[in-house]
Amino acid sequence: MSFHFIKYQLLIITFLASLCCCSLYAKKIYPKYEFRAAWIATVSNIDWPSKPGLSAAQQQSEFVKRLDQLVELGCNVAIVQIRPAADAFYPSSYEPWSRFLSGKIGQAPNPYYDALAFMIAETHKRNIEFHAWFNPFRALTDATKNANPATHATKQHKDWVVNYGGKSYFNPGLPQVRNYIQDVILEVVRKYDIDAVHLDDYFYPYRIANVAFNDALAFNNYNPEQLNREDWRRQNVSTFFWSMEKCFRRPRRVCYKRRTNLL
Repeated sequence: MSFHFIKYQLLIITFLASLCCCSLYAKKIYPKYEFRAAWIATVSNIDWPSKPGLSAAQQQSEFVKRLDQLVELGCNVAIVQIRPAADAFYPSSYEPWSRFLSGKIGQAPNPYYDALAFMIAETHKRNIEFHAWFNPFRALTDATKNANPATHATKQHKDWVVNYGGKSYFNPGLPQVRNYIQDVILEVVRKYDIDAVHLDDYFYPYRIANVAFNDALAFNNYNPEQLNREDWRRQNVSTFFWSMEKCFRRPRRVCYKRRTNLL
């Protein structure tokens, strides 16, 4: 076999290999599924409803317009805040109707309708997933004003609540608190055709300089492994998620998590 013949063979092989590489780089690889989501915040009427106390028809009209905007933007997921501060945008066995919806805590929309059921139906009608957004440990947006009914957890179990930075939080270090919040979330999972649970502010509040988050009693009573305070708090959040994950297996739901803060 001549040297020139081998040389030409090598050139051909090199040329073909370069073509393969070019085709691989030129080929665009698209993900099988894109998560194109938008949040719809209800706390303090940030996004929807535009203000508290609107009529049911006005609320519904505003929400539909929001969804139509998402369709125009090419979104396929709506993450809707349905429990902003231990209240509810649906008839709950545990917590009162949200004042951000009706204008008064514990008061249903007028005329009455199940806001969550309506939102899910309209969202699915547009082939958009509905992710139910919960703020698990936020109890009150203003610690100085508790207009909740006497049956509310913040009044029935004052020892569950820690005031910090002008707000009130359920203490994640208490097993009974974690169980309560789990029950609140599972009520929605079992009752409504949601596509996922989205947990926001599931962590301890942001640290404020020289201000302690008063969970010393829980730390002393519910720390069998004798962890330091920060590790114990991390474990509390992890335990909450482990418990929720077990519950989500039946019925199965996806849980989207965010960041964790430690004081």
